[in-house]
Amino acid sequence: MKLPHASSSDPLLFSTTLLLYIVGGLLLIGLVALTIALPSVAIFWKEAASEIIKDYPKASTQSLLPVIMGAIAVGLAIILLALQFIRKLLQIIRTVGEGDPFVSANADRLQAMAWISLTIQIAGIFMGMAILWISDSIKEMEVHYESGNFTSIILILLLFILARVFRRGADMRNELEGTV
Repeated sequence: MKLPHASSSDPLLFSTTLLLYIVGGLLLIGLVALTIALPSVAIFWKEAASEIIKDYPKASTQSLLPVIMGAIAVGLAIILLALQFIRKLLQIIRTVGEGDPFVSANADRLQAMAWISLTIQIAGIFMGMAILWISDSIKEMEVHYESGNFTSIILILLLFILARVFRRGADMRNELEGTV
């Protein structure tokens, strides 16, 4: 099998590329589902609210619609950001497969991936707030949500540092080529 971003002669690049395409496909499915869900929630809100009241008599559904719509919108934004992250990673993998990873474009991609990761973490905080609001409005529903963690912060810092390493590597190579 030949994937556009990786050579099958390198099992790590090939399997990573394949995995990223699978994850990207799943994200696209989620994107379509949330795109359909956003207007559907608004259109069928009265019916949904009555079902919520049936299952959770103490629920306060008046303020739920904008929060649910906001949570779906944040979910859409997170998926779009994740797709951009994957696209940039695939572009880096391609340059690694070609044997030329220390280019300025990869430094830019890594820095963009760091900013994307940070934005996803911040969006996750808003998603968590929405979920807690929904849980509080429904009252009988107990929800626990954790946004971000130590590993995510380390990943973001690592991406920013790798961007600098790649930028310096590209600069050093350019300097070397200029002296030859």
